[in-house]
Amino acid sequence: MAILSRAFCIGILLVGSAPARANDLDMLRDRLGLSIVTQNLSTRIVPTVARPDRPVTMRDLADADRQPCLHRVSDALSIYPPALVRSLVHTLALADMIHAWDIRIGGFHAPGLIAVSCEAADLNVAYEIASLHNSFAALVLMHAQPDWSEWEKFNPDGFRYGDETTYKHELQDPGASDGGSLLNRDGFATALGMTGRENDFESYAQRAFGHPADLVAALPGNTRMQGKLRLLMKTYQSLAPDIENRFTADGLAAAAH
Repeated sequence: MAILSRAFCIGILLVGSAPARANDLDMLRDRLGLSIVTQNLSTRIVPTVARPDRPVTMRDLADADRQPCLHRVSDALSIYPPALVRSLVHTLALADMIHAWDIRIGGFHAPGLIAVSCEAADLNVAYEIASLHNSFAALVLMHAQPDWSEWEKFNPDGFRYGDETTYKHELQDPGASDGGSLLNRDGFATALGMTGRENDFESYAQRAFGHPADLVAALPGNTRMQGKLRLLMKTYQSLAPDIENRFTADGLAAAAH
Protein backbone atom coordinates (compact mmCIF):
# COMPACT_ATOMS: atom_id res chain seq x y z
CA MET A 1 0.00 0.00 0.00
CA ALA A 2 1.44 3.35 -1.02
CA ILE A 3 1.72 5.89 1.75
CA LEU A 4 0.86 8.77 -0.55
CA SER A 5 -0.57 9.04 -4.00
CA ARG A 6 2.19 8.75 -6.53
CA ALA A 7 1.07 12.17 -7.70
CA PHE A 8 2.80 13.61 -4.67
CA CYS A 9 5.66 12.10 -2.73
CA ILE A 10 8.08 14.23 -0.76
CA GLY A 11 11.81 13.68 -0.80
CA ILE A 12 14.29 15.34 1.52
CA LEU A 13 16.10 17.36 -1.09
CA LEU A 14 18.38 20.21 -0.08
CA VAL A 15 20.34 22.14 -2.65
CA GLY A 16 23.23 24.36 -1.63
CA SER A 17 25.82 26.61 -3.16
CA ALA A 18 28.08 25.64 -6.04
CA PRO A 19 30.05 27.46 -8.73
CA ALA A 20 27.90 28.96 -11.46
CA ARG A 21 28.06 27.28 -14.87
CA ALA A 22 26.64 28.95 -17.95
CA ASN A 23 25.64 25.64 -19.54
CA ASP A 24 23.42 24.41 -16.69
CA LEU A 25 20.36 26.24 -17.99
CA ASP A 26 21.11 25.14 -21.56
CA MET A 27 21.36 21.52 -20.44
CA LEU A 28 18.10 21.58 -18.50
CA ARG A 29 16.03 23.70 -20.85
CA ASP A 30 17.42 23.02 -24.32
CA ARG A 31 18.96 19.52 -24.19
CA LEU A 32 16.38 18.02 -21.82
CA GLY A 33 13.46 20.19 -22.90
CA LEU A 34 12.44 21.18 -19.37
CA SER A 35 10.25 24.15 -18.55
CA ILE A 36 11.84 25.84 -15.54
CA VAL A 37 9.55 27.71 -13.14
CA THR A 38 11.01 29.90 -10.39
CA GLN A 39 8.40 32.63 -9.85
CA ASN A 40 4.69 32.77 -8.96
CA LEU A 41 4.98 29.26 -7.58
CA SER A 42 1.99 29.69 -5.27
CA THR A 43 -0.31 30.09 -8.28
CA ARG A 44 1.51 28.06 -10.94
CA ILE A 45 2.64 24.97 -9.00
CA VAL A 46 0.98 24.73 -5.57
CA PRO A 47 -2.60 24.25 -6.87
CA THR A 48 -1.48 21.16 -8.78
CA VAL A 49 -0.41 19.30 -5.62
CA ALA A 50 -2.09 20.85 -2.56
CA ARG A 51 -5.14 19.27 -0.97
CA PRO A 52 -7.28 20.33 2.01
CA ASP A 53 -5.59 17.65 4.13
CA ARG A 54 -2.14 18.40 2.71
CA PRO A 55 -1.43 22.12 2.51
CA VAL A 56 1.63 23.09 0.48
CA THR A 57 3.47 26.40 0.39
CA MET A 58 6.39 27.46 -1.82
CA ARG A 59 8.55 30.59 -1.72
CA ASP A 60 9.76 31.96 -5.05
CA LEU A 61 13.42 31.45 -5.90
CA ALA A 62 15.75 34.37 -5.22
CA ASP A 63 18.07 35.43 -8.02
CA ALA A 64 21.12 34.71 -5.84
CA ASP A 65 20.11 31.05 -5.50
CA ARG A 66 19.33 30.46 -9.16
CA GLN A 67 22.75 29.43 -10.49
CA PRO A 68 23.74 27.26 -7.49
CA CYS A 69 20.43 25.43 -7.74
CA LEU A 70 20.67 24.93 -11.49
CA HIS A 71 24.18 23.59 -11.03
CA ARG A 72 23.20 20.92 -8.51
CA VAL A 73 20.05 19.84 -10.32
CA SER A 74 21.86 19.72 -13.65
CA ASP A 75 24.49 17.42 -12.15
CA ALA A 76 21.85 15.11 -10.68
CA LEU A 77 19.79 14.78 -13.86
CA SER A 78 22.84 14.29 -16.08
CA ILE A 79 23.17 10.79 -14.63
CA TYR A 80 20.16 9.60 -16.63
CA PRO A 81 19.82 9.01 -20.38
CA PRO A 82 18.45 12.29 -21.78
CA ALA A 83 15.58 10.53 -23.53
CA LEU A 84 14.41 9.07 -20.20
CA VAL A 85 14.45 12.49 -18.53
CA ARG A 86 12.52 14.07 -21.41
CA SER A 87 9.89 11.35 -21.25
CA LEU A 88 9.27 11.67 -17.50
CA VAL A 89 9.97 15.29 -16.53
CA HIS A 90 8.42 18.26 -18.30
CA THR A 91 8.55 20.93 -15.61
CA LEU A 92 11.19 21.73 -13.01
CA ALA A 93 10.00 24.05 -10.23
CA LEU A 94 12.78 25.68 -8.20
CA ALA A 95 11.85 27.31 -4.89
CA ASP A 96 13.66 28.95 -2.00
CA MET A 97 11.56 27.02 0.51
CA ILE A 98 8.83 24.38 0.44
CA HIS A 99 6.50 23.28 3.23
CA ALA A 100 3.93 20.48 3.29
CA TRP A 101 1.82 19.65 6.36
CA ASP A 102 3.75 22.57 7.94
CA ILE A 103 6.93 20.49 7.59
CA ARG A 104 9.85 22.06 5.76
CA ILE A 105 10.72 19.64 2.98
CA GLY A 106 13.23 19.40 0.18
CA GLY A 107 10.99 18.68 -2.76
CA PHE A 108 8.09 16.77 -4.24
CA HIS A 109 6.84 15.38 -7.51
CA ALA A 110 3.66 15.23 -9.52
CA PRO A 111 3.11 13.79 -13.00
CA GLY A 112 5.68 15.42 -15.27
CA LEU A 113 6.94 17.66 -12.45
CA ILE A 114 9.83 17.73 -10.00
CA ALA A 115 9.92 20.54 -7.45
CA VAL A 116 13.13 21.36 -5.62
CA SER A 117 13.86 23.45 -2.54
CA CYS A 118 17.00 25.45 -3.28
CA GLU A 119 17.53 27.02 0.12
CA ALA A 120 21.05 26.81 1.50
CA ALA A 121 21.09 24.20 4.26
CA ASP A 122 23.41 23.63 7.19
CA LEU A 123 22.97 19.88 6.81
CA ASN A 124 25.15 17.65 4.65
CA VAL A 125 24.14 19.29 1.38
CA ALA A 126 26.30 17.10 -0.84
CA TYR A 127 24.48 14.03 0.49
CA GLU A 128 20.97 15.40 0.44
CA ILE A 129 20.98 16.29 -3.25
CA ALA A 130 20.79 12.55 -3.83
CA SER A 131 17.16 12.75 -2.73
CA LEU A 132 16.31 14.28 -6.10
CA HIS A 133 16.61 10.71 -7.31
CA ASN A 134 13.69 9.80 -5.03
CA SER A 135 11.41 12.12 -6.97
CA PHE A 136 12.72 10.83 -10.29
CA ALA A 137 12.10 7.25 -9.13
CA ALA A 138 8.52 8.17 -8.26
CA LEU A 139 8.01 9.32 -11.84
CA VAL A 140 9.54 6.06 -13.06
CA LEU A 141 6.94 4.19 -11.02
CA MET A 142 4.16 6.00 -12.85
CA HIS A 143 5.27 4.28 -16.06
CA ALA A 144 6.78 0.98 -14.92
CA GLN A 145 6.70 -0.98 -11.69
CA PRO A 146 8.59 -3.92 -10.28
CA ASP A 147 6.82 -7.13 -9.40
CA TRP A 148 5.77 -6.00 -5.94
CA SER A 149 5.12 -9.53 -4.73
CA GLU A 150 8.74 -10.35 -5.58
CA TRP A 151 9.93 -7.11 -3.97
CA GLU A 152 8.18 -7.87 -0.70
CA LYS A 153 9.70 -11.35 -0.57
CA PHE A 154 12.95 -9.60 0.33
CA ASN A 155 11.39 -8.04 3.46
CA PRO A 156 11.63 -9.77 6.85
CA ASP A 157 8.93 -12.32 7.60
CA GLY A 158 5.81 -10.63 8.94
CA PHE A 159 6.97 -7.11 8.06
CA ARG A 160 4.29 -4.55 7.23
CA TYR A 161 4.98 -1.12 5.80
CA GLY A 162 3.92 1.95 7.76
CA ASP A 163 1.25 4.51 6.96
CA GLU A 164 1.03 8.23 6.28
CA THR A 165 1.44 9.04 9.97
CA THR A 166 4.71 7.16 10.21
CA TYR A 167 5.83 8.71 6.93
CA LYS A 168 5.32 12.23 8.24
CA HIS A 169 7.09 11.30 11.47
CA GLU A 170 10.12 9.98 9.60
CA LEU A 171 10.04 13.02 7.31
CA GLN A 172 10.78 15.24 10.30
CA ASP A 173 13.70 13.08 11.43
CA PRO A 174 17.02 14.37 10.00
CA GLY A 175 18.38 10.83 10.08
CA ALA A 176 15.48 9.21 8.26
CA SER A 177 17.27 9.30 4.91
CA ASP A 178 20.43 7.74 6.37
CA GLY A 179 21.20 4.06 6.05
CA GLY A 180 22.70 1.75 8.61
CA SER A 181 23.76 -1.84 9.14
CA LEU A 182 20.59 -2.83 10.99
CA LEU A 183 18.35 -1.36 8.29
CA ASN A 184 20.49 -2.95 5.59
CA ARG A 185 20.33 -6.34 7.30
CA ASP A 186 16.54 -6.26 7.01
CA GLY A 187 16.67 -5.16 3.37
CA PHE A 188 16.05 -1.43 3.69
CA ALA A 189 18.21 1.39 2.40
CA THR A 190 16.70 4.03 4.73
CA ALA A 191 14.13 4.35 7.51
CA LEU A 192 11.86 6.24 5.12
CA GLY A 193 11.87 3.12 2.98
CA MET A 194 10.02 1.25 5.72
CA THR A 195 6.98 3.53 5.40
CA GLY A 196 5.75 2.21 2.04
CA ARG A 197 6.87 0.01 -0.79
CA GLU A 198 7.08 2.94 -3.21
CA ASN A 199 9.17 4.81 -0.64
CA ASP A 200 11.30 1.68 -0.30
CA PHE A 201 11.90 1.61 -4.06
CA GLU A 202 12.67 5.34 -4.11
CA SER A 203 15.16 5.06 -1.25
CA TYR A 204 17.04 2.41 -3.23
CA ALA A 205 17.08 4.76 -6.22
CA GLN A 206 18.51 7.49 -4.01
CA ARG A 207 21.43 5.24 -3.11
CA ALA A 208 21.88 3.66 -6.52
CA PHE A 209 22.09 6.96 -8.38
CA GLY A 210 23.27 9.28 -5.62
CA HIS A 211 25.77 7.07 -3.77
CA PRO A 212 26.41 3.92 -5.80
CA ALA A 213 29.73 3.13 -4.12
CA ASP A 214 28.08 3.12 -0.68
CA LEU A 215 25.34 0.82 -1.92
CA VAL A 216 27.83 -1.54 -3.54
CA ALA A 217 29.72 -1.74 -0.26
CA ALA A 218 26.55 -2.78 1.60
CA LEU A 219 25.60 -5.56 -0.84
CA PRO A 220 28.06 -8.46 -0.34
CA GLY A 221 26.23 -11.32 1.37
CA ASN A 222 23.01 -9.29 1.70
CA THR A 223 20.52 -11.21 -0.42
CA ARG A 224 17.61 -8.95 0.59
CA MET A 225 19.26 -5.79 -0.74
CA GLN A 226 20.67 -7.58 -3.79
CA GLY A 227 17.20 -8.80 -4.71
CA LYS A 228 15.60 -5.37 -4.42
CA LEU A 229 18.38 -3.77 -6.42
CA ARG A 230 17.94 -6.30 -9.23
CA LEU A 231 14.23 -5.45 -9.39
CA LEU A 232 14.99 -1.73 -9.38
CA MET A 233 17.49 -2.05 -12.24
CA LYS A 234 15.05 -4.18 -14.25
CA THR A 235 12.35 -1.52 -13.80
CA TYR A 236 14.56 1.30 -15.03
CA GLN A 237 15.86 -0.78 -17.93
CA SER A 238 12.30 -1.47 -19.07
CA LEU A 239 12.03 2.26 -19.82
CA ALA A 240 15.63 2.96 -20.86
CA PRO A 241 17.68 -0.12 -21.79
CA ASP A 242 20.86 1.95 -22.15
CA ILE A 243 20.81 2.81 -18.45
CA GLU A 244 22.39 -0.62 -17.98
CA ASN A 245 25.68 1.09 -18.87
CA ARG A 246 25.36 3.24 -15.74
CA PHE A 247 24.65 0.23 -13.53
CA THR A 248 27.64 -1.61 -14.97
CA ALA A 249 30.04 1.32 -14.71
CA ASP A 250 29.07 1.98 -11.07
CA GLY A 251 29.52 -1.67 -10.09
CA LEU A 252 25.87 -2.13 -9.20
CA ALA A 253 25.12 -4.79 -11.81
CA ALA A 254 27.90 -7.06 -10.57
CA ALA A 255 27.23 -6.43 -6.87
CA ALA A 256 23.53 -7.31 -7.20
CA HIS A 257 24.32 -10.95 -8.07
